[in-house]
Order: sequence, then C-alpha cells, then structure tokens
Amino acid sequence: MTGLFLHRSDDASALAAELASRLDGARPDPFATDLVVAPHAHLRRWLTNELAHRLGRPGEGICAGIDFVTPARLLRDLGEPLAAWRARRLAWRLLAVVKERDDLAELTQLRRHLANSRDGYRVGRRIARLFERYLEWRPALVARWSAGDDCDEQGRPLGFDSWQPVLWRLLVERADPLAERDAFLAGLRERPERLVLPPMLSFVQPDSLSPWWVEILSALAEHRAIHVSLRQVTAASWPALPSADRATRLSAFESGAQLPLLSRARDQLLAGGARASSGTLGWLQGRLAGHDVLPPPPDGSVQVHAGHGLDRQVEILRDAITGLLASDPTLEPRHIAVGCANLNAAAPLITAAFRLPADVPGRHPANDFRVQLADRSSADSNPVLGFVVHLLGIVESRATLAGVLDLCGQPAVAARFGFDTESLERLGQLTAESGVRWGLSARHRDRYGLGNLRQNTWMAGLQRMLLGVALGEDRLPVVGTPLPLHDVEDRDLEGLGGLAELLARLGLFATAAETPTTLAGWVQRLQQAVDDFTLTSGDAAWQRTDAQLRLAELAERGAGDATLNLADLTALVTDEFERGRARSTFGNGALTVCSLRSLRGVPYRVICLLGLDDGVFPGRGERDGDDLLLRDPRPGEPDPAAEDRQAVADAVGAARQALVLVHQGRSALTNEKVPPPAALADLLDVLAEGGVWPHQHPLQPFSPTLFGAVGNPTSYDPAGLRGARALTGPRRELTAETAVPPAGPLTEVTLDDLIALASDPARHFLRARCDLNLGESEDAGEEVPIELNGLEQWAVGNRMLTLAREGHSREDAVRAEWLRGQVPPGELGNRLLDDVATTVHRIMGNLPVPPDVPVVHHDLIVDCGPVRLTGRVSTQQDLIVDATYSKLGPRHRLAIWLRLIALTAATGQTWRAAAVARNWRLRLRGPEPEVAHALLCRWVRLYRLGLDAPLPLPAQFGARLAEMLADGRDPFQQKGELAKSYRTWGDPAWPMFYPAVEDLLAVGIGPDDLDQPGETVLACAAARLIWQPLTDHEVR
Repeated sequence: MTGLFLHRSDDASALAAELASRLDGARPDPFATDLVVAPHAHLRRWLTNELAHRLGRPGEGICAGIDFVTPARLLRDLGEPLAAWRARRLAWRLLAVVKERDDLAELTQLRRHLANSRDGYRVGRRIARLFERYLEWRPALVARWSAGDDCDEQGRPLGFDSWQPVLWRLLVERADPLAERDAFLAGLRERPERLVLPPMLSFVQPDSLSPWWVEILSALAEHRAIHVSLRQVTAASWPALPSADRATRLSAFESGAQLPLLSRARDQLLAGGARASSGTLGWLQGRLAGHDVLPPPPDGSVQVHAGHGLDRQVEILRDAITGLLASDPTLEPRHIAVGCANLNAAAPLITAAFRLPADVPGRHPANDFRVQLADRSSADSNPVLGFVVHLLGIVESRATLAGVLDLCGQPAVAARFGFDTESLERLGQLTAESGVRWGLSARHRDRYGLGNLRQNTWMAGLQRMLLGVALGEDRLPVVGTPLPLHDVEDRDLEGLGGLAELLARLGLFATAAETPTTLAGWVQRLQQAVDDFTLTSGDAAWQRTDAQLRLAELAERGAGDATLNLADLTALVTDEFERGRARSTFGNGALTVCSLRSLRGVPYRVICLLGLDDGVFPGRGERDGDDLLLRDPRPGEPDPAAEDRQAVADAVGAARQALVLVHQGRSALTNEKVPPPAALADLLDVLAEGGVWPHQHPLQPFSPTLFGAVGNPTSYDPAGLRGARALTGPRRELTAETAVPPAGPLTEVTLDDLIALASDPARHFLRARCDLNLGESEDAGEEVPIELNGLEQWAVGNRMLTLAREGHSREDAVRAEWLRGQVPPGELGNRLLDDVATTVHRIMGNLPVPPDVPVVHHDLIVDCGPVRLTGRVSTQQDLIVDATYSKLGPRHRLAIWLRLIALTAATGQTWRAAAVARNWRLRLRGPEPEVAHALLCRWVRLYRLGLDAPLPLPAQFGARLAEMLADGRDPFQQKGELAKSYRTWGDPAWPMFYPAVEDLLAVGIGPDDLDQPGETVLACAAARLIWQPLTDHEVR
C-alpha cells in the first residue's frame, strides 16, 4: 500500500512496537533491506536494541537487514538538488559574487563590511545560512525574489534588508535552485524506478519537518509507503495555540512542527506502552498529556534538587543516582541517562566526579560506575583534532602566555617536545619571570599595529631564558641584546630546549599562515603541523591517523581555487571539529551522559536533567538581525529555545521509573536565591500541585544536614561524611601551636634566620616549622604593563638602586629595565623610569660613603652558649651601609641593627651603621663588643622561643608597643591605638594565631623564657628587649 502514514503516540516504546510489527515477517528478497530514518545516533542505537528484542524468535536479540540512516544521508542518496545551496558550499560562491559585482549600489554596505572584516568566510557563511533557511522553510519568499520582487511574502518592502533579494538574484543567475527543486520532486513522482529504495520507508521521530521535507515525503508516498512515527507528550490533541494552563503550555508548541502533514497523511493514534502509569511520575506525564487527575502522594519517583554552581550540582546528581541504585537492586547504570543543558561545561566536572582512580582513598561509590560521555565534539573526542583547533586559535589571536602554555600541556604536544609535569610547571614560572605576556614576536604583533613593541613577546622572553643559562642578570647587556634571566638552573635546560623548538615551529607556522591559500593548501599546512607538533603512541596512536584523515576529508569538500585567510580557516575548522559531533558511543552498557537534544525520544528507566539554569536553559542560539524568519516566526520553524523546552518535555515523558531534575537554586558567591528559568518554573509549578518541591542542598558537600537521616542519607560521599563528623565532633584548637610539636635543641642559627624572625615572626614560624611559604605571588597577566601598582614600582626602583650601588650608570640601569619588559611601553615607561631614576639618584646622594668605595665581606661565627650563629655582613670603610627604595620601616631598622651587633660581637670591634631610604636616614653607633654579644645571645633565645610558637610581636606593632612602654603608658589602656599598627587584612599568617590585639597581649611569659623581671606579658618583654637597645644607639 502506497501513501503517507502518520503514527502518533505519547510513548516511544509504542512507536517502536508499531515499527517492529511492520518490519517483522519474511521478505520476498532475502537480501533486501528495510530503511529506517532517524535523526540522531542515540535514537538509532535505541531502535536497534528495541527491534532486536521484538523481531525474529524470542530471545535471539538480533537486528539485521535494516539500514539506519539520517535524513541528510537519505537526501544525499536521493541525489539532493540543493547540495550546492548548503551554507558550507554556498558561502564561497556568495563571496565571489559580491567581489565581482562592485557596480551594484545595493551591495555597497555589504562590500564595505567584508572589506573591513578579518574573517570574511564567517560573514559569508552566516549570510549563506540565511539563504539556506529561506530556501528550506520559506520557498515562497525566495520565489518572489527570483521573480524580481524586493519584498517579503506579504508584499511588504524590506527596507534596510533590500540587499538580500539583490544578492539572491545574483546567486541564481547561473542555476535556479527552485527549478532544480521542482525537477527533483518531479523525478521522484514520475520516475520511481530510478530510485534504489525499498517499497516502504520509516521515518522515526524527526526533529522537525520543513516544507521541503514534506514535499519530498509526499512525492515518495505516491509510489511507496512512507510511515512517519511521531512521539508527542500531547498525542491525543493538536493544540494550535499555547494555553494558559502551565502543563499544556509546556508541550503545546510541539504540534506546530507536524501541522503540514495533517492534510496529506493518514493519521493513527497509538495507545501508550510501558510508560509509568502510577505514582508521581505517571501523574506528571498525564498532566503534560492534558489529563486533569488528582495527584497521588509523593513517592520519590520525581526528584527536584536545587544546588549552587554547576560543580555542586554534579555532586548532587552523583548522590541522587547512587541513592536510586542503592534502593533498587534491579536498576543498573545502563538504565540511567543524564541530559545536560550545557554538556561542554558539565563534561569535565562529571569526569572528575565519577572517575577517580581506584587507589584514591575515600572514593565515592559512584566512582565504580561506568559513565560514558556519549555526545562530544570531534575536538573533544580526539585530542589531536583539539590541538589543530587550539593551534589555529593561538596563531589567529594574540598567542597569550596561558594559551601557549596550554598548548605545551596537551599530551600529544608534551610527548613530542619532552615536557613532563615538573618541566611544565617550571616553564610556567620562568616564562612569567621573563616577562612574556602575548605575541610570538614583533612580527606577529604587527597585525595589531604594535610591531615596534618587542617587549613581552615570546621571542624576547625565550632569549632572556636561554641567555640566562650562560650568564647571570648581573652581567648587563650591551645595546640590542636581551637581559639574561637570573633564575635559570641546569635542570631547566631540557625543558627550555623543548620550548625553543616548539616556538620555532610555531613561528614558522605563523609566518606561513600570513599568506592566504586554498583550502587544500591549508590542509597541507595543518597536516604538516600535526606531524611537527604531536606524537602519539600506544592506545593513543589512532589519534594522529584519524586527524590526518579528517583533515583530508575537509580538503575534499573545499571550494576549488577560492583562497582563505587565517581567520576564515580558523572559523571553518572550528565549525568542523568543535561543533561537529564525533562518532557516537550510545548504548554500550554505561551510564549515558549527553546533551538534551540527543536524549529526545529515547526512553530510560531513570532520566536525569542537569544544569537547567537561567542563561543556559533554554538555549537561545545566535539570533541574526538579518534573519527575516525571526521577524515573522511560524510554528515548527527552527527555534533553539523551543527545541530545548521540547527536549525537556520529551525527557519527562520518556522516564519509566524516576525523573531527577537538578538546577541552580542559590548563588555560589552570595547564597542568594536564584529563580529558575521560566521554562523550568512552569514544570516546577505543575509539580507543586502534586506536593513535589525542590530540595535546596547546602553549598558544601560536608554539611551535616546531608547525613542526618538514618538509613536514607542525602549524600553517599565518604569524604563528605568524614568532614561532617569532624564538623559536629568535639572542637579542637587546630592551630599551628598545638599541631606542631615543640622544636628540638637549637645548635645553629644563621643571621638571615634572625632577621626573618624579626621581620615577620608568624611567616617565619610557618616556613621554619611547617614548611609553608605563604607567598604573595600572583599569576602573571596577559597584557603588556600599562600602569604599575605600588609594589611593581618598588621592584623597579629596588633593582635600579641595586645596580647603582654596584657602580652601574643610570643609562645602564634604565636599559636593563627596558629589556626586562616589566615597565610600560613608550612614553609611559620613559616617564616612570625617569621618576624612579631621580629618586634613586637622591638616595645615592644621601649615602654616607661614595659608591666606589670597596665593599668588604665579613664571614661571621659567634658562639652564643650552645648555639652557633653564622652569617655574612658587608661593610664600606667602618660602616654597614644599607639602602632601600621603600620607606624606612621597623623591619629595615631591625635588620640593620642585627647586622651591626652580629658584626661587632664577631670581630670584637666597634662599627657603625647607616640606612638610607626614600623618606629619611638612619644612623646607628655600635655597642661595645661585650654588650653586642649579650644582645645577640638574647636574640638567639628569642629565636628559640619563636620556633615553638610565633612570637606575638609583629614588627610594626612591636615598635609602637615599645614606644608606649618607653613613655610609661599602659598598653592595655591604649589598645585602640595599638590596633592601628596591627592590620591583619590581606595577611593570611597572623590571623591564624592572633586574630586581634587582645590575643597578642594575652600571651604570658614563662619563667625560663626571657630575663625580664616584673613583666608578665611576652609581647611587652620582647618589645623592651628588642627595641630599647636599638633606640639607645640611634644617632639623632
């Protein structure tokens, strides 16, 4: 029987059963095959499994003699007449036509736009996509354009869009797609014997049916049986307009996609199959189908979880799935599917949550589940294709510090150039220190008009690092050579060699990429780059071969002799490999994770929907302001938001046993409530009628509330349970004072250790006893420095002051800063360096001795009882001279005082000291050697005391406290003034031990701590011991 047959049901299993009934039985030709058209791989795999259980003898589980194809593949097999009008191919002709016809005023703005655009192919493809949509969805519109009418379908003028019909007529001068289309349809009707097709074709759950496809199906139906199976939430009705009822509104829009079939097909409404028929889930499915029934008591078949960020939502989902599996022994991971609103964002989080190695202690039970990310792009599935996309992105953009380091870290690239984890970390440190920000070289920057700005490029930084292998930074360069990087070690040589080789090849590729060429030429370049930059072996060996084959396929679909620039090629490759889907891995026995749209139409016992957050769901797509279809939308036409809503409605109807919804309920930053998107809010309102409310989860996975229900916990995370127990157990003072055991006997200490203790007792304690270095280093930015903050200006000034004291000229110091690449470019840098150099000159002028006086280095050894102190102090004449670009604060005063008493105690001679800073000068006279030795021994006792617990005497606070004690004031009555000198914000060390001034003054003094009779507060005793001798020897 020929004709067009429509089969509708609200249950996909019923549609599969109907399909099996038509395909079952013996064929006249045993070698003939049936043809089933399904839109996506997930549905095709599910249909294969369903038919295997329904066809043939029971228990055989074989599905054979059936070809599953996509609609696009069927169209190609039929000899699609509009292949040349697909956007991928039409873009080339469109760009060529615009370039040739420079005499048309209507195309002036378009030509100007293309001339000013760096990525003309992307613009051309965008316009070509519009024409492709018009041809498929509004053939009457382009028919009027071909006839010479510059108007829309209703005859209204197009205004600013009048260039579109002009361009369309230019494109159809050589070949009229409407005529080709009519001829193709006539061939289907009048010459059916030319088609190699079976007598019956089955279309299962098409996403949408455009007028073009309706015409094709109608033409085929004149000589064949064409069966179209549609799954609809509201299969019993065809609502024409959205209803005010929320449940109906959730699914009303689905009918529009199939309205054109009504007048041509014989309609069959199938009864439901294995859909959930009871409980909350069955009630919800009935409500969406338009059945007004009373809700049953909530039974857990529908769960709504509200979390914070997407990472927390993944943890919530993991526990929900674990709970479902624990409660039903018959449920297996293969019975569960997870649909993600944003799969690319969720994929790495799901991998981290479900795939911890077996040797990690405290693993979550879900780490033993088989989880398959079944809907990834080609670049995600094949890292070498991902490398190709990344390589083009680097060269086409600015080649930033992070971008190139990420390239180095890709497994295939790291294998080629010998990078391991340690060398990559070290390269990150060296490149940041060398001043690299962006740009391969000055030539690479020339495209941004900054070709004369060489600093902060990869080439400049690499030269600094390589020169640092042989020379130290103290060897100032001559004009035109890089400044050596001082921090390069022998262990860095291998990594730097690999980086130099990679940058050399990257530079060659970037230079070649400046020359536009054909697509075939670009593919040759990319294939050579794959060979030059990547190395794979073992289980990953297939990746390079697959990448080379995929690139070759791309060349075969090229545009002949049309040339592409780098931006065009990047857009094309990105579209091909990042947006194109890889080979599917659905139905392999694992828990399936995929996008919402890939889940459409496929039933599972448990369906979970993840990340239904505002701004992500429903997807809005790219709304093109030139798209005439968007100004007068019609039911069934492509609409990303409607398609996502439909995907959720389909998922609700496809769940057999349980439905799990996970969305954001609160902000991860502020914990404020976040309203759900409107599309989800409708579903939540329906669920509220049935007594199902979102369960708001806490931000932290170790919250005790997650483990409160005996026998039915919310979380199954062992690590979270340990954290919850620790949080609710007996409180312990977990400070470094109690966690770190007492220090052993002290036998040796260095002068630098004493200075570190005096400067910051808390940081020194963490570093000396806990091996913790709370540095303040920040990640290097990716911008050329334009304005330096105070700390950065100090670093410049301190380096220039050091060079000046070593005898280098002002010009040498300025040149070194330019070559270091850490000052703003051009006149901004000139002004900065001029100001800094002036300040350095003033400091040098205040030195008590000329800089050319020889410097003598003294190696010190002082016995302080059982402790030996060692160190080195430099002098000029009889002076210890110190100079700093910063202001002279308590730390500087303590440092030079310690050097003075150490040198005096070691040599038995009296010395002097002087410190010069930006704000003032300090002069000290040395004590008598015996006094110096006694003071040094007191410092050693303080140092030993500071190893058991941080000495409660920050430098600024100690200086202020000593002033109060010297003036006879009671510090306990002056806490407000002392608090001004104890500012802990921004310092992670001190609040760990002494959050407030009261805590500093609360530490008592032990009988053996310090020899300070009458003092009961350790901070007061230490302040007197440290500061009184220093102030007594200051020369006013």
